[in-house]
Amino acid sequence: MTVKVALLGLWVLAAAPAGAQSALVVASEAMERLPLPVAPAALEVDVWAREVRLTTDRPADVVRAVKTSRLCPSVLVRDGVVVLRCRTGQVEATLARGRKGRELALSVPRGLPRDDGQASGASWHYPPEVFQLGGACPGTTPEGKAECLLAAGKVDDAVPLLREALLHGNGDFAALRLGDIALAGGDLLGALASYQAAGRKDLWGRLAAMRLCELAGCAREEFVFDSAGLSEPLATEVDLRLARTLALQGHDRRAALALRRRMMDRERQPVCPSWPRVCAGVALAALRDEDAELQALGLELFLAQEQELGASSDPVLLRAASDAAAAAGAPFFAANVLATATPHVPPSRLWEHLARVASLYEAAGDRHRADVAREYAKARLGRPLRVKAPAPPPPDTATVALQQKLTRVLEEATASLEVAAALSAAGRSRASAVLGARAVTATTP
Repeated sequence: MTVKVALLGLWVLAAAPAGAQSALVVASEAMERLPLPVAPAALEVDVWAREVRLTTDRPADVVRAVKTSRLCPSVLVRDGVVVLRCRTGQVEATLARGRKGRELALSVPRGLPRDDGQASGASWHYPPEVFQLGGACPGTTPEGKAECLLAAGKVDDAVPLLREALLHGNGDFAALRLGDIALAGGDLLGALASYQAAGRKDLWGRLAAMRLCELAGCAREEFVFDSAGLSEPLATEVDLRLARTLALQGHDRRAALALRRRMMDRERQPVCPSWPRVCAGVALAALRDEDAELQALGLELFLAQEQELGASSDPVLLRAASDAAAAAGAPFFAANVLATATPHVPPSRLWEHLARVASLYEAAGDRHRADVAREYAKARLGRPLRVKAPAPPPPDTATVALQQKLTRVLEEATASLEVAAALSAAGRSRASAVLGARAVTATTP
C-alpha cells in the first residue's frame, strides 16, 4: 500500500466567461492505493453511509488486502460484500491498474461528492418574481425565461437565454445557472469557471461562493453558507447545503446542530421535504457516533424527520435509531422503531433482524410482543428464535438527560406506532399487530 498526501491536480482556468480571469486549484488531500488479489465484480460508494462496497467471490482475500487502509480503517463482510467504512463521506473510490494488477484507489478530495441531482443546483427553482428576475413564469426577461425553462426540464432551451443574459441582463445569475448546468452535465471545469464569473457581491455571487466551497473546499463554512436575509426556497436550500457540507466532511456534531437549529424554526416551512437525503444522512451520522450526547441529538433529528416526512423505509437508518434508543435506555421504543423496518429487511438478514426485535421487547419486559416476533420467525423462516433479554444499560447523565428531553416525543411516536399496528391487525395474523400489515403481506409466500 502507498499513501500520498499531496496535490493531485492543478486546474488553471485561463479564461472564464465574461472575461473573468481566475486560477483554481482542485486537490485531493490524501490518496492511497490498495493492491487487490482479484478484480471485484462491482464497486459502489455510499457517501452518506460512508462506505465503499466491493462485490467479489473471494471476500476473505479482499478483506486481508484492504484492512490496512487509513482512509477507511473498518472492514467487514455483509451479505458476501466487502464493506469498508470510511472516516468521512468525501472518500472517492475507483479501480485502477497497478504494477501487480488491479488496485483500489481511495482519495479524499477537498470538495464534496456530487451524490445526487440536487447537489448540482440545477434542480432547484428560483421563481423569477421572487428574486427580481422579471415576471412570473413563463418569464418576461431572458434570465427569467431561462429559469422557467430549467424548472420545466428544458435545459437546452435555457442555455441560449442565459448566454444572452450574460451580456444584457443579470449576468451574475446567468453565470451561476450556467455553472449549475455544467456541473449537472459532468463538466467540472466549466462549472468552476462560471461560478468564478458570478462574482461575490450580490445574492447570486453569495450562492456561487457556496458552490465553489462545495467543489474546491473552504474554511469557516458557517460564514459562507449564511441564509440570513434570503427568501424561500433559497434560504432552506442554503441551510441544507450547510448541513450537507459539514456532514460529508465528517463534522457530525456541527452538522447535526445546524440541521436541528433549522428544524426548530417553526415559523419557516418544513425543511426535510426539500432534500430528504440530507436530513436522513445527517441523522444517520449522528446516530452512528460513539458519543451518547450526539446519539441523543441524532434521535431528535430522526424523530423530527419522521414528523416531516412520515415513517422512514430505510432499514439502515431505522436500525441506527433503534440502536441509539436502546443504548439510551429506551428498549421498548427501540423495538417499535426496529419492527417498522421489517418489510424492508433483505431476506438474508431477516432472522438476525427478528432476533434483535424480540430481544429488545424482552428487555422492555414485553413478553407478548417478543413471542409474536418468535412465532413470525418460525412461520416465515422455519427457524426458532432463542434470544435472551440484553442487560439494560446503567443509567448515566446522558441517558437521564435524553429521557427527560425526549419523553413527550417518544410517547407520541410510540402511540403512533401502536395505533398503526392496531389498525393493521384487523383481519390479519397476530404478527401484523407488532410487525405491521406490510410485513405480513410482503413476506408471505
